[in-house]
Amino acid sequence: MTIALLLSHEAGILSNILNKIAKCKGNILTINQNIPINQVANVTITFDINQMEMEFDELTEQIRKMDGVIKLNLLAME
Repeated sequence: MTIALLLSHEAGILSNILNKIAKCKGNILTINQNIPINQVANVTITFDINQMEMEFDELTEQIRKMDGVIKLNLLAME
């Protein structure tokens, strides 16, 4: 699964998202982050969902509701 996020440029936001994915047994494959512009960072995360203990729709909804997450889009899923 690959998701694209717009995040507020604040300490700990990306870490909180990665921890949420890890707690659900998602396996992070790649993380790409651009330099923040106007206090907003563009981040793309690809992770393996084969062993996840939560439906991906529920996980993405929980991430959308997290502090500092401005936008989340699903880019790809296999």
